[in-house]
Amino acid sequence: MSTELQGLFRQFNFMEKNSPPADLLVVGPWTHGAFARGDGDHVSNVNFGSQTAVYFQEKIEFPFFLYYLKCQGDGKILKTWVFETGVNQWRRFDAWPPKTAKCTDLFLGRKGEFPGHNHQRRVLMNMCPTRRSRCRILAMY
Repeated sequence: MSTELQGLFRQFNFMEKNSPPADLLVVGPWTHGAFARGDGDHVSNVNFGSQTAVYFQEKIEFPFFLYYLKCQGDGKILKTWVFETGVNQWRRFDAWPPKTAKCTDLFLGRKGEFPGHNHQRRVLMNMCPTRRSRCRILAMY
């Protein structure tokens, strides 16, 4: 499973600015192409509690292609779908980054834990959606 999302978000941002806007961004919990192989309920020993690939195919991919290739359906497909691991649920947004995203400083505790906003220790970077694509997911919560 790729931990590097920079390329995906950079490509999406480039497409938004330099061509007709991208219609859809999907961030799923899969290894490369696994949404088309199997049901997507796990990667290695990490279980997602649902069939994420089946959900993607039925609720996102099929309606998208039905609308754009067959001119069927209402075309009301939200712009962004992100699977949030841990709580194991899909989150949907009408824009990326989400309109509710805000810049925030994150701080680590002495033992490396994340206790919230500890103004004594700064994390390596300011988690600002306008500066670092990778941080957008963290900043929207």
